[in-house]
Amino acid sequence: MVIARFSFEQKCVHFRGRAAILRKMAPPVVTRDPTSVEVEVQAAYLAMFPHGDRLFVPQVFGWAIDCFTGSYRDYQAVDARYHDFEHTLQGTLCMARLLRGRYQAGVHPELSQRIVQLGFLAILLHDTGYLKPNCWATRALAPATSTRCKT
Repeated sequence: MVIARFSFEQKCVHFRGRAAILRKMAPPVVTRDPTSVEVEVQAAYLAMFPHGDRLFVPQVFGWAIDCFTGSYRDYQAVDARYHDFEHTLQGTLCMARLLRGRYQAGVHPELSQRIVQLGFLAILLHDTGYLKPNCWATRALAPATSTRCKT
């Protein structure tokens, strides 16, 4: 294998008579830190839609943080072991990078801003089904008997 460097951003790799240009890997992001992931997602979103709503990503991250921390009105924090907030942030980061790469590659059909926004909403809120109403804390059999609490 022969490697020829073209620039800091890319390199050409020759293997078995074939050449491929490889691009630089994305920088690591601490997926336990919602702010780090939000910054990366915002950068990807604005790269795809430079005139997009700059408040969209912070707003949906706020909703997700509220759901997972117990700040969403009348619900407990999500306490699932695997389907935790880091799992959601990892999926969101992957999706943002995949969508940005798709956009940069010029793949058709192009995805509309609305479709990308719905995708980010879906990935950030995909485990909110694990939210439990606050009243379940006082009713040991609540999940087995009812999905709603009587007020």
